[in-house]
Amino acid sequence: MNKGPKTAQEFIDEAFAKADAAVKEQRNATNLFIWGGRFAEDNESDLPQLVQFLQAWQADSSLAFTWAMVEEVEHFYVRPTSLKEMIQDHDQIERVRLFGPEGDLSIRRDADMLYWHFISETHQQVPVGPIFNPVSFWDEATNQGRTFACHEQCYYQWRRDVRERRVTHKWASDVALTGKQYLRQAHYLENGRIAFVRYVDFKEAK
Repeated sequence: MNKGPKTAQEFIDEAFAKADAAVKEQRNATNLFIWGGRFAEDNESDLPQLVQFLQAWQADSSLAFTWAMVEEVEHFYVRPTSLKEMIQDHDQIERVRLFGPEGDLSIRRDADMLYWHFISETHQQVPVGPIFNPVSFWDEATNQGRTFACHEQCYYQWRRDVRERRVTHKWASDVALTGKQYLRQAHYLENGRIAFVRYVDFKEAK
C-alpha cells in the first residue's frame, strides 16, 4: 500500500533531523581546509602567472578535479576538467571553478588581478608558492576556534533551450553528462548562516 503525501509535521520532523545531523558533523581547523590568495597577471611575460598557477595544480598528482565551470570572454562551458586546455586558453578566462570530491578551486579575474580560493576536507596544503600569496583561513587570529556545521544540498541543473544573447554556452557533452543532473554542494554553516560553499560533483537525478 502506497503511503500518502507527507504531513506538515513530518516535514518539520525531517528538517529538524537534518539540522541535528549537520550540527553533529562539525568542521573545524582539523578537518576543513580553506585557502585563498591573489596575484597580478602579466600576459607579456614568457610564462604568465596564471599559467604558472594552473601548472602548479596540474603537477599535484594527489589532487584530481573532476569538473570545470569556465567563463571566458565570449563563452561559458561545463565539461570534465582539462588543465592542459585551460593553460592554452588562459588569456580568455574570466572565471573558473574546478571541483570534485577532493576539493573546490575557484579563480576570478578582476582587471589585472586574479583572486583564488580553495576549500577541501582532505587536502591540508595547496601546491602553490609564495608568488600566489596563499593564506590559510585558520591563520587569522579571529578565525581560530570557529566551527561550522556541514550540510549537503543538491541543485537541479538544466540546459537552456533558448540561445543566450550575450555569450555562447555549452553545458558539458552528451557523453559526459546524460539525463537530468543535480549539482552536489557542501554548505558550511555558522550560527545557521552559510559561510562557505564547496562544489562536490554531479549526481544523476532518479
